[in-house]
Amino acid sequence: MTRTPIRLAALTVLVSVAMPATAVPAGTAQTPTHLARVGAHAVTVKVSGSGGSAPFYRTEVRNESPEPLDVVVRQGVPAGTAVAAVSDGGQTARNEITWRLRLVPGESLQRSASLAPAGTMREVVVPACAYPTQGDQPYDCASATWAAPPLPVVKAAPPWWMTLPALIGSIGVVLLAALFLSWRRWSAPRRLARAERFRSEMPRYRWRYGPPVWTLVLLSAAMVTVVGALAAWQGAVRFNRAGETTRAALEEGKGWIGDTTLGQLGAPMREQFFEFAVYRVTCEPPAGGKGRCLAVVGLRNVSGESKPWYGMLQRAYQPNGNWVSVDEEATRAVNGGRDLFATPVPAGEELLFPLAFTVNGETAPDRIELRGGVFSAGVTVRLP
Repeated sequence: MTRTPIRLAALTVLVSVAMPATAVPAGTAQTPTHLARVGAHAVTVKVSGSGGSAPFYRTEVRNESPEPLDVVVRQGVPAGTAVAAVSDGGQTARNEITWRLRLVPGESLQRSASLAPAGTMREVVVPACAYPTQGDQPYDCASATWAAPPLPVVKAAPPWWMTLPALIGSIGVVLLAALFLSWRRWSAPRRLARAERFRSEMPRYRWRYGPPVWTLVLLSAAMVTVVGALAAWQGAVRFNRAGETTRAALEEGKGWIGDTTLGQLGAPMREQFFEFAVYRVTCEPPAGGKGRCLAVVGLRNVSGESKPWYGMLQRAYQPNGNWVSVDEEATRAVNGGRDLFATPVPAGEELLFPLAFTVNGETAPDRIELRGGVFSAGVTVRLP
């Protein structure tokens, strides 16, 4: 009698061990939580720039995932600058510096480079992105701005009227004027008496002191006519210029409200609803009369509410003025099948993704225009 409860208890323990601890529907795969961070959050990038007579940038790359990763860091070299020095064997191309890193979990590595800007450049923005060894989707991007030291203040010479000779001369003129006025006041009675005596001795004549009234009327009418004609001519010229500007803007497809924000690669720029930053643009050699360009874009919704945005409003312009909108099918392909324009962007949300443009001909785009609203003037990035 004492063995039966023991056997039942042992059987219960065996069944409980064989059964899963929690009820999981059949066919559901349990994914480790750390895999959710592999991707856009697996690696973080920070770029810092130091002052001085030449720009110096330090890029810090950190592996936030629990697995070792091979990372390719690409730092842009803005137009008008040249690479002066690169650390740790970085490879220099025409417009970027590349480092290949191996990062263990939780490891941070720093790479640095200094540039030699043109003498007239007062500000240089340098972007950097971390990529996996294969693929066009970056882990993370960042940028930093170097500003040239302020120019020395040259004390301007005082104006001539504040110099000592000018001050002495002014005092002399004032004294002479005071003496002259005093003499005039002292001699006024004598001059008046002399004038009265001269007037009493002369015969009286009737003098005409002005032109006829009709002459004044004609002159006034002529002046009004000339001024009115000049004003009408200036108004017509300005109206025609405004019309030409409006027609040119409409012909170029720029019927937007407000002024476009201009910036460099890596510089954050705001428009009506979003803050954009274009970190990198690459174009493949054209094949069959068409070429593909990828623009790595960072986006943040600054409007305070969810906002949609549209691929047809994002444009790549060629130097001849021709433009194309986003190739949405190619963009989905480089983003792993994700449709970036399918759902609105939540308030405060930050996104980082490549946009694909299919351009005609062999000429690469020289600027990218991004906008969040149908009537927004958007932002424009000039490409090197």
